[in-house]
Amino acid sequence: MLRYLPIEDKWEHCGYLPEPRYYHMAVLLNRCVYVIGGYDPRITKNGKLVASKSCFRYNLESQKWQRISDMNYARVYHGAAALAGFIYVVGGKDENGRLTSSVELFNPGLNTWEQLNVCLCCPRMAMGTAVHKNELWISGGIIQPFGDRCSFAVSNVDRFVPKLNAWLSDVAHLPSPRCFTSMLQSRGHLHVIGGGIQHSQDIGNLYLCSTVSVLMYVDETDRWISCVPLPSPRHGVGASTIGGVIFVCGGLTTDGIGGLSEVMVKGFNMDKWDGCKELPYPLCGLAVLSIPKLRRKLALYD
Repeated sequence: MLRYLPIEDKWEHCGYLPEPRYYHMAVLLNRCVYVIGGYDPRITKNGKLVASKSCFRYNLESQKWQRISDMNYARVYHGAAALAGFIYVVGGKDENGRLTSSVELFNPGLNTWEQLNVCLCCPRMAMGTAVHKNELWISGGIIQPFGDRCSFAVSNVDRFVPKLNAWLSDVAHLPSPRCFTSMLQSRGHLHVIGGGIQHSQDIGNLYLCSTVSVLMYVDETDRWISCVPLPSPRHGVGASTIGGVIFVCGGLTTDGIGGLSEVMVKGFNMDKWDGCKELPYPLCGLAVLSIPKLRRKLALYD
């Protein structure tokens, strides 16, 4: 685990996860960090990595880890967010390599996962996930509408409305299909950052190109507008915001470099991306969170 100190503009080591993870999700709820699913690189099946259903909770005050109840389903490349005191987990790929459309809810008071009776319209993974207007929004991703034979990147944007216990597809789609994108809310606006754009497809194979695209959703007009692009294409980044300042960390690029250690930052009124202290090494499949000020003055949890 790493933390970023913005005043000193430096990264420092601050501990270890209970188990190695990547392409997991991390969620902040009630001053605890939850690490959910993902790959454990030590566990394989027939030479392939296997999605995990295990989850952990880190108490920011006591600075101690605790294993919590497993999800009902193993997941990787899934979405997760805290909403109304619960954690919602959406879609992803299971331990058998199949995409799933299921949605689970974690109750921290009861330490239980419940599968909701509403699911996605079809199996989906690698989408952006964020909370907006007290609703859970997902954007883009990869779907398998016809079983596991063909995969497609999509531009769909859907929102889960807890009061209706329903998914709605009544908002504008992204301008083009993309996956492994990051979505966050900054100053009341949703942003979609980077991702993989579908380049071409043969049967059973999906070819992607990283993009520099950054989009912002305008609620009043129900449309996505282009913002200042990233300096170079990337997907699978870790992204978070502090006081309207957006941080984009690491990720991958299909531009011949592979893993990235760059950390880019953009203020709400800035017309460009600036660099700050790079990560100590290239990272992808990472999770980045902004956490409240604590005694140890943690700023970013990585």
